[in-house]
Amino acid sequence: AYRVDEILAASDDVSGKFTPYYQEPDAEKKIAIVKELAAGVLPTLFAGIEARLVAAAAKGPYLLGETLSLADLELFVVRMTVQSGEWIGAPTTLCGAYPRWNEIADAVAALPKIQAWYKNHP
Repeated sequence: AYRVDEILAASDDVSGKFTPYYQEPDAEKKIAIVKELAAGVLPTLFAGIEARLVAAAAKGPYLLGETLSLADLELFVVRMTVQSGEWIGAPTTLCGAYPRWNEIADAVAALPKIQAWYKNHP
């Protein structure tokens, strides 16, 4: 359970960095906030997440091996948010340097229920 908790806590750390972005009404200032995050703190936080995923040394597609957890879903959602361009100013490839994270997110994306949801919610 602690492995799931540490990934969820790290994701909360990432989300917390975006509070000024979501509270900023000025579009140009929002972009500046995200560019600063993408150039500094996000790669550091993402590398920390990747290190925890690698340290877990799970045998299987998910953080806990063959067992899907909330942490796997969270990793999928964070990567999806980055890739979607929702964080205007951040490169959509920001998660590309983290192979274990991408392996987990890809496994979640391949789940039939996830695929069905996206098919019905384009």
